[in-house]
Amino acid sequence: MEVNGVTKAKKAVNLSKKNIKKLRKQEKKSAKKAEKRERKDIKSAYIKALRKGNSEKSLAIIAVLLTVAPFVAQFVVDLLDKKEDK
Repeated sequence: MEVNGVTKAKKAVNLSKKNIKKLRKQEKKSAKKAEKRERKDIKSAYIKALRKGNSEKSLAIIAVLLTVAPFVAQFVVDLLDKKEDK
């Protein structure tokens, strides 16, 4: 039974919600992969710099610390937000 196309509209809304949910999930997954790739590149650059010699070792350590700092800061902010919510 359909009343003024209400059933079709509800089906369309449910379908669009499912599609949005699926797209968000794919977006999260691709962002995670990109972050993983970035970390892998940083690690390989660090190892390469360590193999070259001592003069570049300190530069490699500083570069790694600078690239990791935003992730650590975001983690700390998330922890503080969780504590405030409780």
